[in-house]
Amino acid sequence: MKSCADAPLWLLLRGDDVTPVVPRVKPARVVLLHGWLQEHSIWLKTAAALRDLYGHSVLLLDFFAHGHSPSAPSADGDSPA
Repeated sequence: MKSCADAPLWLLLRGDDVTPVVPRVKPARVVLLHGWLQEHSIWLKTAAALRDLYGHSVLLLDFFAHGHSPSAPSADGDSPA
């Protein structure tokens, strides 16, 4: 888990760390992205369920300047481009 001032920027729940409840499903890699004005932790219960039930590895990310992540570096300063 990466951090900025001791706050996580992303979280990975590894499917290899659990025995799936539904073993017939082929484990996959899933990325969950939060909505506007939210952070990655909004998906924690869903991610844990996907990992525990199906053995999926789930990556939770913060968009730049959301949650605990810093603003995105920009070549043109604060340009939307």
